[in-house]
Amino acid sequence: MKSKFKRILASALTSAVLVMTLPQAMASEVLDKWTVPSTDGVDLRVGIVADSHIQNQTDVSSLTNALSAFEEMDSDMDAVAMVGDIVYTADSVKTLEEREALYTLMYSGWDGVFGTETPPQMVYAIGNHEMSLNKDYTTEEVTLAKQAFVNKVGAIDRVYDVEGYTFITAGPKDYYGVLSEETEAFVMTNANAAIAKDPNKPVFLLIHHPSRDLYHGSTAAYKYYSEEFYEFLHSTPQIIMLSAHTHAITWDPRTITQIEGGYTTINVPYSGNSTMSMRGYSADALWNTYYHWKAVSEAQVMEIKDNVV
Repeated sequence: MKSKFKRILASALTSAVLVMTLPQAMASEVLDKWTVPSTDGVDLRVGIVADSHIQNQTDVSSLTNALSAFEEMDSDMDAVAMVGDIVYTADSVKTLEEREALYTLMYSGWDGVFGTETPPQMVYAIGNHEMSLNKDYTTEEVTLAKQAFVNKVGAIDRVYDVEGYTFITAGPKDYYGVLSEETEAFVMTNANAAIAKDPNKPVFLLIHHPSRDLYHGSTAAYKYYSEEFYEFLHSTPQIIMLSAHTHAITWDPRTITQIEGGYTTINVPYSGNSTMSMRGYSADALWNTYYHWKAVSEAQVMEIKDNVV
């Protein structure tokens, strides 16, 4: 038996010095602190971050700005979901050792915020910038990129148990974002297994590249998944999918889509010294207008109680 879920998303725009209350059409008041709703009785609290684009051996602030907000809001955060492009493999990064060094820097930032005794659980989905720029799956560069991720983080397609809730990560074949048949089968098999175990619990799916069902991923040229996979998503209301890649602003309501009788897909915000995308309202405008907010890192917090997210 399938059930529908009531979904509520708490969002926070964070930086070292700037926090706004969200969501709203556009925050006009700058606050020096955020207000955290009561979490009495929640089963799980998860921070969400993506697109921090760590790309050198010294600066990890694009990630730690967001992680520090999670730590200040709740020092007992259960997990942090990282939805790809946490590190950025520039053209100058060639060897396996150079690629692994980016993850070493990422972990140094993580440990600096959360410590090493009782950190939140890390759930990390690979993105296209963990891969080599403009390289496909047949190249040695992509093979090395995947190996660096496996060596430092773990399996690319993976099932995590987070306090009894299932989180599934799925990675693209290469820089261009398309999922392989094997990866799609892995997701469907493991999601169905979790649903069979408890059909009233949500299953969280982390894929860096967004669904075409999202406004920000709606352009027909960006077809990352097969029709069979879309049919699965459209008939599985237990799925809550977190994607990133577009650098969409977190307070735009078009970053959340719920399919009647099917899944909920959420395009999570970016957290990095990169380009924040504020898009026009043309239905096919995937890449439209950009603003470079170098000092700002966005993040979200998700709370789960039973089948309420």
